[in-house]
Amino acid sequence: MHRDLAEKLRLTAAALGCATRKDLCAQFRRANPASQVDPDRLGKWMQGRAAPRDSSVYADWARLIGTARSAAWMRSCSPEELRAELARTLNLEASALPLAEPGLGGPGAHLVGAYACYSPAWSPYFAGRVIRGSLSLTPGRRRTIMAAYSETLLGRRVSFTGAPTIGGSIHLPLTEEGSGLPVYLALYLPPPPASVLAGIIAGTTMVGPECRPSAGRLIALRVPDKAALARSDRYLAAGESIADDLVALGLPPASARAAGAITERLLTEPGSAAFGQVPLSAQTALAAELDPVWLGCPVAADGT
Repeated sequence: MHRDLAEKLRLTAAALGCATRKDLCAQFRRANPASQVDPDRLGKWMQGRAAPRDSSVYADWARLIGTARSAAWMRSCSPEELRAELARTLNLEASALPLAEPGLGGPGAHLVGAYACYSPAWSPYFAGRVIRGSLSLTPGRRRTIMAAYSETLLGRRVSFTGAPTIGGSIHLPLTEEGSGLPVYLALYLPPPPASVLAGIIAGTTMVGPECRPSAGRLIALRVPDKAALARSDRYLAAGESIADDLVALGLPPASARAAGAITERLLTEPGSAAFGQVPLSAQTALAAELDPVWLGCPVAADGT
């Protein structure tokens, strides 16, 4: 039941274009200023850890999506039934509201996909450059997620794998199979459609005269072309455009340009800014540019 609730809230957030949990909470408050929904409760519900005790939440939910269905129906309907109702009441294509993949319905189901990862190069031989890696999140056993983060270093593809811990954020303790070396990613946990995972990557340099403990910002952007992503990890050339790379990976040009500009600014700010926390405002700004791509909003041929 909790898994279905989390999936139904995910579908509602996607249908309403909510970029964050706070955005969805605000929508509930617009439907009913006295709503019992708050960010903390909503976070637990969307993670499948709890369910509303007050039936008024389901009445608010029905009012929010503009359905005449009862609160009892909102509580008991399946994700498939709610998706059809959302498509009808909000005039959407049901295909724009994908359900979680079979076998994966726990916390983080909406994260499954392929992400282009950009971070400042740690190697002293590539100082000042950006390295483009890739992150793949796939369904595992027993409603879990498996993660694989890869980089191509001196012509060799190096992959780190492991299982994430998902709570208020995403924690990825990963290990390279050949050497046993670890790398650690800590990322924001966004609501659907999870177009952006921004945060920190930490580990040691693998290309250099010594292993230097290192950390830096990492911006992971969901991309459509998984095959192109897998074969194109690299150090970006000096002056190479992140936007052009995103276009090559299947994102619409206008969205790629906007996201690329924000990402480049985050990774090349003067001083030590590129090796600190990623502000929530940056995660939100990127999601505002890319969420519409994954929510099925119309995009013109020129990407606008």
